[in-house]
Amino acid sequence: MTRQLGECRALDLTDAKGFLCGAILAQLGVDVVKVEKPGGDDARRTGPFVGDLPHPERSLSWIAYNVNKRAVTLNLECSDGKELFRRLAATADFVIESFAPGYLGSLGLDYEWLKAINPVIIVVSITPFGQTGPYADYRGDELTVLAMSGFLLTTGDPDRPPVRIAADQAYLHASAYGAAGALLAHRARHAKGIGQHVDVSAQESLAIALGGVLPMWQLAGANYRRSGPFLPGPNPRRIIFQCRDGYIAYQIQGIPGRWKGLVDWMASEPETRGAADYLRERLQNLDFVKLTLEEQTALEDIFADFFAKKTRGEIWEQARRRRFIAYPVNDVGDSLRDEQLKAREYFASLPCPELGGEIPYPRYLYVGNGGGRGSPRPAARIGEHNHEVFCQELGLTDSELERLVAAGAI
Repeated sequence: MTRQLGECRALDLTDAKGFLCGAILAQLGVDVVKVEKPGGDDARRTGPFVGDLPHPERSLSWIAYNVNKRAVTLNLECSDGKELFRRLAATADFVIESFAPGYLGSLGLDYEWLKAINPVIIVVSITPFGQTGPYADYRGDELTVLAMSGFLLTTGDPDRPPVRIAADQAYLHASAYGAAGALLAHRARHAKGIGQHVDVSAQESLAIALGGVLPMWQLAGANYRRSGPFLPGPNPRRIIFQCRDGYIAYQIQGIPGRWKGLVDWMASEPETRGAADYLRERLQNLDFVKLTLEEQTALEDIFADFFAKKTRGEIWEQARRRRFIAYPVNDVGDSLRDEQLKAREYFASLPCPELGGEIPYPRYLYVGNGGGRGSPRPAARIGEHNHEVFCQELGLTDSELERLVAAGAI
């Protein structure tokens, strides 16, 4: 397939806060060169590890977010390392970084320095709170950003304190906005011949995802009320139900198209025929707004008892056949088997030498006009492309490369 940005190169200096930014650009065709310190990035030592054996080449989180990138090692804090980086940046299109504000400036490698040698370069900085403002110098991990963005307030059950989302979100949002900002700056570069410094705040990237939560405060002076497995409203309605092998989502409403097929299914089975007759009579002209919480709970319990005896597959099959709106809460295995994802060839086989075989991995983010998706390349080993980048592309000799490695610059 055509890869739209195949003529561009990005130097990726990020830690885990920005890995996805480079991965997105790489999927769009950018030649992303992951620049690590000699010995490898600290994130390579973050688990889980293949086979539960800690090793910098076996980190699954590293493998997940650094596919499609080349890898070099470089010590940015020594003069030789800085000089090599400036030479790389002189012809690069993007530099992505997630250091604390001011760190690259102290090395002579921030946007103003790089712009002097490459006027159209685009630098993307991803930090907890951005490059300016009273919090700019504060550190912030996943939980910090979730809390201070307001996002944490929305997650959890209404009668309990807020809870952290199990899967990391804050810096994935920030990375995605960083990639979008890089693309917009790239468009401006083509139109106006200018470079830009793209300043991404993880706090802001989550705050903007709050949707109607901010207008709720502005218009009604009220905070969003956590609703857990329920749909918010005067009487929060249950939308997550347990079944024999997991959970399904179903929203009860007094609209025949929303419940008729399900009630017909219940009527087709002797043990729930009586409940189906009761539901038909009760739901036909029901005004859910006027239901008391006790009445609503009683109705939900009837559906809950029925779902508890069925599997996700049975409910999903009947929902499609009888045309009522219910769907499984998929686990990872379900996603790998999902017929829609299979039909669109979403997963590819990614070579994983550490496992002695291949693992399923998402292909590129989109399907182009030519159809089909590109296949991912495995995450590179530490310094795998040192010779290729420094010797074949920058022109160092083998002896110079060896000297710089011995000196700790590479």
